[in-house]
Amino acid sequence: MVNRFRGRRFGRVLAASLGALAALATSSLSACSEGGGTPPTAAPRTGITPPAASEALSSASLSTSLIQLIEIERAQVSPNTIDPCWLVNRSIYLASQRIDGITAEFTFTYTSFGRTVTKNFVEQVRDGIVEEPLPGQATNLIRLTNGLDVGFEVPDADSPIRGLLQLVMTSGRTRVVLAQSTLTELPER
Repeated sequence: MVNRFRGRRFGRVLAASLGALAALATSSLSACSEGGGTPPTAAPRTGITPPAASEALSSASLSTSLIQLIEIERAQVSPNTIDPCWLVNRSIYLASQRIDGITAEFTFTYTSFGRTVTKNFVEQVRDGIVEEPLPGQATNLIRLTNGLDVGFEVPDADSPIRGLLQLVMTSGRTRVVLAQSTLTELPER
């Protein structure tokens, strides 16, 4: 009985969250700072073009309104960290304060000491460090960052960092990827 209740609750929460977020999916997105990365695959840095009222929201526009990886910095928090800057929908962030299981899953691939390295991190959305909004940032998005410790496998200075960010909701054994965003951050020249 408990598992069935949790499953129904998860379904109701997920349906309510997605329904509310679909209404917010047409906002524009900004970048953390100038230069560095190539535009994320989920949406261009110039923003999202709102669909016509009669058109259904595409999964790409809904995805980018939920989460977007906008910058990957090196060694900002400490010398052995990768520090992603990302936007998350305000409704998702607020829900994460009350509901366990809303996570941001990061995957970074880069070169360290000449070897290809892939690092995976799972962070609670609520544990992201809130940053000041960017000029022109949509009000339904919150800008967050994390200092993710890569240990001794720090990225080479001349290595691009490829990042994948997934927004995941988990309840019991059920895991749903709600949205994802990718970005390749090029080394500074």
